[in-house]
Amino acid sequence: MAASPRFAVLRILGLVVLLAAVIAAACVSNADSTPAPEPSPTETGPTPTAVPTSTPKERYRAITCQFDVPTGYVVQCGYLTVKENRRDPDSGFIRLAVTVIKSPNPRPKPDPIVYLEGGPGGSILKVSSRIFDNFFGPFTDERDVVLFDQRGVGRSEPALECPQYNAALRQSVEQDLRRESLAALMFDATKRCHDQLVAQNIDLSGYTSAESAQDLRELRQALGYDEWNLYGISYGTRLALEVMRDAPEGLRSVILDSSYPPEADLYTEIIPNAKRAFDTLFAGCAADAACAAAYPDLEPVFYDLVSDLNESPAEMEVVNQATGEKIQAKMNGDMLMNSTFSALYDASSIPYLPAVFYEAHDGYLDILEPLLGDLFFRYERTSLGMHYSVQCTEEVPFSSREAYEASAAGHPRIRHAFDSNPIFDICDVWDVEPRDAKENEPISSDIPTLVLAGEYDPITPPSWGAEVADHLSRGYLYTFPGVGHGASVSDFCPFSILYAFLESPNVAPDGSCIASMSGPQFFIDPF
Repeated sequence: MAASPRFAVLRILGLVVLLAAVIAAACVSNADSTPAPEPSPTETGPTPTAVPTSTPKERYRAITCQFDVPTGYVVQCGYLTVKENRRDPDSGFIRLAVTVIKSPNPRPKPDPIVYLEGGPGGSILKVSSRIFDNFFGPFTDERDVVLFDQRGVGRSEPALECPQYNAALRQSVEQDLRRESLAALMFDATKRCHDQLVAQNIDLSGYTSAESAQDLRELRQALGYDEWNLYGISYGTRLALEVMRDAPEGLRSVILDSSYPPEADLYTEIIPNAKRAFDTLFAGCAADAACAAAYPDLEPVFYDLVSDLNESPAEMEVVNQATGEKIQAKMNGDMLMNSTFSALYDASSIPYLPAVFYEAHDGYLDILEPLLGDLFFRYERTSLGMHYSVQCTEEVPFSSREAYEASAAGHPRIRHAFDSNPIFDICDVWDVEPRDAKENEPISSDIPTLVLAGEYDPITPPSWGAEVADHLSRGYLYTFPGVGHGASVSDFCPFSILYAFLESPNVAPDGSCIASMSGPQFFIDPF
């Protein structure tokens, strides 16, 4: 029957967008994105675990790992105790959850890799068990791998969770809320989260990239490594750059995948960046003979579908990939656009998008379900309180409502998909102290640095990677065709370049494999 390949695409797409959400942690994308699923926190949120308020006796304490350790790995877990706000002499202390994956090599190299998760606010320790083998396993052949949840995130204490926001996101898709109503709902949820965190005596001004950079300095010393290699994806690159500027001691090399430079204006540029990625997809299909024949005029088909869904949202049952919970949702055109933006993060989902748009345009709307389910996964694993503390101290103070509005006005067909998160209003009530002006300046360094970028990346475009590399005297820039966000985990070629760089960071890696890469191998529905 003709329906069977459609449902095959549905199942395949569900797998690849879940993989994208796990391994390509990215900036939370609404205009500001454990072995078994964990339950969602309650509306009131969890009470943070008590942490020392006076000088701790032990800076680092080993603990039993709080997750199932994959077979074949030696894993050590612990907590690093650090000041909550180093600029406040009366500040208390917080704890960072740390995991070290030991190399089985009897003579491992002395410089481990420390991975910096994206977000800001993304937790690597909540998903690390799922991706040990494919993501971190290859590195342990020669080196230890250090993972940690940044301050305010995931398994660290306290974690600045905003369950109110996740509840509002669910309400928005259940009720098909739009634009002003949606923005008001999200603002109210975030304000309630803020008030709850403040009532728990959390100093929101202490959760910044500058503080996290100093955390890394203390973590390296506490673990006893003389030097190590930083590996950041998305916001993780912003944190890595901060370390390169403020705490460069002990840095052997740095890998920046999908760069987020401090001088970039995320909110002013987010809609033009989304439009560039959409156009790259349309052009990529048009340039591929088979895709162009099977899915002609992909751009108008996509925007017609967006318009149709805004007029008559598709009712569907969506599975929250983080909890397994089923949600009765209404997917409108704005949500489709936002979901497409999210799907463009990962190279393995991109080939299916033309078929998905055409099938949905022809009335097979259930094919859109995995795209919407992925959005819930991204927010469930992000500590949004930490996200807003970072963005409201070091991003929004160097932008403006006027610049955002001027940028958005130039893209009327897509702007409304990215207007639901009123970041400037949120930062007005988040009430944190802006960081110094240097947080908006390019970072120069002579530390050997590998800079990787993906052609289809919707949130950190290749041009941002080029901006970063321009200020690095020993920086090596590589851009990969057909790849989205998180280039290093998208294809063997970028990973091989990364691996070669780790072996010899003072030599530009051989990038000849890029010539053998092409655009996405688009899926063609035979029916």
